[in-house]
Amino acid sequence: MTILILNRGPLATHPYRTWLDGYDGDLVLLASAEKLQFYRERLPENYRYAEAVTGYDADGRLERRVLELARTHAFSHVIACNELDLERAGTIREVLGLDGQSAASASAFRDKVLMKQLVQAAGVDVAPWAEVRTASDVTTYWQRHGGPVVVKPRNGAGAVDVTVLRTAAEVDAYVARVGGRGAEFVAGLMVESFVKGTTYHVDGLVLNGTMVMCWPTRYLDALSTFAEVPSLAAVMLDPDHEVVGRMQDLCRSIVAALPSPQNFSFHAEVFHTPDDRLVMCEIACRTGGAVIKEMVATAFGFDLSEQWVRAQVGLSTITGIFTAPGRIAGSLLVMKRKGRLVKAPAPGFGWITRYEQTVPIGEVLPGPTFASDVMATAIVAGDSSAECESYLAQLRRWSLEEIEFERV
Repeated sequence: MTILILNRGPLATHPYRTWLDGYDGDLVLLASAEKLQFYRERLPENYRYAEAVTGYDADGRLERRVLELARTHAFSHVIACNELDLERAGTIREVLGLDGQSAASASAFRDKVLMKQLVQAAGVDVAPWAEVRTASDVTTYWQRHGGPVVVKPRNGAGAVDVTVLRTAAEVDAYVARVGGRGAEFVAGLMVESFVKGTTYHVDGLVLNGTMVMCWPTRYLDALSTFAEVPSLAAVMLDPDHEVVGRMQDLCRSIVAALPSPQNFSFHAEVFHTPDDRLVMCEIACRTGGAVIKEMVATAFGFDLSEQWVRAQVGLSTITGIFTAPGRIAGSLLVMKRKGRLVKAPAPGFGWITRYEQTVPIGEVLPGPTFASDVMATAIVAGDSSAECESYLAQLRRWSLEEIEFERV
């Protein structure tokens, strides 16, 4: 039997052949030609068949290629780890009659309107929100609820096109601007009230219907500011932090409220308000982006995506319930800046467990286009959240002093 792998993201961080060690069938890989070029990667050679699909995101080309290959390959499973592949993978499973997450399940995690409807019905606290059908709906929402408000694509990812509007003048300017992007784009938006408080991402793993790991991490920066700040940082909470257990309970309620698959990793975003409420922002049924899985691996000793992939095809996975990390980890994303990269030495701090520069010296960059569009990433580890936060502050200062761009 053959596993079909759909891959829209970087292959370097998704070594499927290694992850699927022990599977005695074949692996067929269909990757995005455009993303291979973006990440400067080539197709691997250790697959039964691998192909770079040009126009991967357009006109159903990927789906047509799958159906062509299904004539000569007995597909038993479809694997997809990128958020924009999940619904497509579900549809392909249904067409081919395969087990696994359905398109409807994936849609409930991707469509933020449907997601909020389902979790609200189960009693989960979410911010007031509304669908956007025309640009003027944003103005109407502002008039009814006041501000600030957040407008974002209901099927978005990576903080792309997320806009915070704080004044009536900003609302008017946004409505005028977004109206020019076309009715289809506008109808894909939603608007919600801005929630004051601390923002966390909560990352976890469900195996055979049981949540075996779930841990909150505090954002030190707002993701929506990715185009304006030099770096984005986050740090895991200590096990004795009073909000940890509450966030774990919240995630159990969210997962139970949605049509969750039996095996999946998840990435949730939660607000902790000044009046001590936990308010769900959103949840995705996939591993968090950027270096979240590397941060979790540093703290817990396993790769979320690897365990998710292995569980889907019946291979052995980790056992037991992980109640606390072995050590606390934090992450720093050094954002791309507009200009030519002329200097970027490697930091020499002993508390950095992983540092990767993704842009070569001399390259001219346009600046970031999404929240994980970075020039370098770092993972730090320590005995406490406070220790890691001090490391991240030091690393931020270093990056501002030592990494240099020149205008072009």
